[in-house]
Amino acid sequence: MNNLTSCPNCGAKIKDGVFSSNFLMSDVKSELIAEVNNSPKITGCSKCLSDTYNQAFSKFVANRKKIQDEILEHIKNVPVITTHSPFNWDYKVLGLVTGQSTTGTGLFTEVGASWTDFFGMQSQAYNKKIA
Repeated sequence: MNNLTSCPNCGAKIKDGVFSSNFLMSDVKSELIAEVNNSPKITGCSKCLSDTYNQAFSKFVANRKKIQDEILEHIKNVPVITTHSPFNWDYKVLGLVTGQSTTGTGLFTEVGASWTDFFGMQSQAYNKKIA
């Protein structure tokens, strides 16, 4: 628990009252200010860092929006296919990921396969459903 009675940045009294209050800025907010402004972390109160935090938060939101827009614009350039390579394929293949999924097979198939898995055997129940 923090026992400071005054702000280490501006010297204002730290208080929690009904009509007025002044509290220390949280670590998360102080770290956001430091990260956005590319400056050392400052410990301060709501009176001296409130405007600085609001400006830093606005910059953060604007930067996040810019990055999201850039990702959405360029995501179309990432080829994702689920079948054979298209004719005249002109991409360099980085790797291949494969998988198979069987869903909606029914309660009895699920229970039977679970017991088979439990005993370390291979269930043919899914293969029969696919075939």
